[in-house]
Amino acid sequence: MTAGFVIGLLALLGLGGLGFLIRPRPFPPVIPSATTPPSRDLPADLPAPVARYLRVALGGQLPGYRTAILSGRIRLRFGPLRLPARFRFYYAVGQGYHHTIEITWFGFPVGRVEENYHRGRSHFNLLGRIIDDDPAVNRAANMGLWAEMIWLPFAYADPAVRWEAVDATSARLHFPFGAEEDSLLFTFDPESGLPVEAFGMRQRAAGAPFTGWRNVVRRWGTLSGVQVPLVAETIWEDQGYAWAVWQVEAVCYGADVAAWLP
Repeated sequence: MTAGFVIGLLALLGLGGLGFLIRPRPFPPVIPSATTPPSRDLPADLPAPVARYLRVALGGQLPGYRTAILSGRIRLRFGPLRLPARFRFYYAVGQGYHHTIEITWFGFPVGRVEENYHRGRSHFNLLGRIIDDDPAVNRAANMGLWAEMIWLPFAYADPAVRWEAVDATSARLHFPFGAEEDSLLFTFDPESGLPVEAFGMRQRAAGAPFTGWRNVVRRWGTLSGVQVPLVAETIWEDQGYAWAVWQVEAVCYGADVAAWLP
């Protein structure tokens, strides 16, 4: 092996690494619904920090939307690797979600993750690895669903959930999981009234121990007339770093998600 070959190989590897520094193009825009459902008043029995949050995020009224499509870009961390990707998430309030994540290299898709959770059952395809209707994954997915409703904040006043007052800047969300119930602890910023993070105990994989898991909001903004997180991080407590940094760029409420959540 000549020195020139070694230098060329190292240069090629370095050039390949540059491909993971290039951000992907976003997914094409979603056409918004032509109809706007009627709004209703906030429930009167919400804990004070929750009521304040929903007033700030929604302007004091609950829109009647039951679906949404969320789009943006993400950086995933696997040990020393940091991989760029784009995502599109489909939601039906209280029913489920479909996640599509495309990992890119030089801006081109090179790997795809598809995760579907609907009516208590999950189907997960991680780069060809299939996990179907696993009880532990189902429970983790259900918690993920309710944490991600932060982009559909009207879901937090849904009759299916209940809030437990904790103190002036925190409250616990209880949500159904089949015949059982699970929960997330929300902490709110005392100045803005918006959530800082949602924390719960979740399994990373089937058979794994329950571990502290949190979604942390780094920046808020307005999309489609609603205050939502524009930048958020997902952190496993035993790792101590964000394995995913989400940059949300578009949300379309009332979109047709029937093809993904029939």
